[in-house]
Amino acid sequence: MIKRISKQKPLLSKSAFWDADLSSLDFDRYERFIITRVFERGSESDQQALLSYYGAQKIRSVLINMPTLQPIAREWAKRLLHLSDADFKCCKNTLPLRNSSRY
Repeated sequence: MIKRISKQKPLLSKSAFWDADLSSLDFDRYERFIITRVFERGSESDQQALLSYYGAQKIRSVLINMPTLQPIAREWAKRLLHLSDADFKCCKNTLPLRNSSRY
């Protein structure tokens, strides 16, 4: 079981979860979804609430290992968690360039 920094569920704004019932979100089961959604669409206070709940290490691990991540989420994570683009798996997922000598 993952040790939580805070046992109380974070209070999040509707900006990130306009399409979900916040009271029914399972913060343990859907942590990857919740962390990603907050960093892509939430507010700074939402991010701080998640930091208090999950801790910086868990959030860092989730975000750097996502196969895709919107640029805004990367920018927030870089600023808040002191990361660089090179830390993110999604920045390493590039398609190889075509061999132009064949054409």
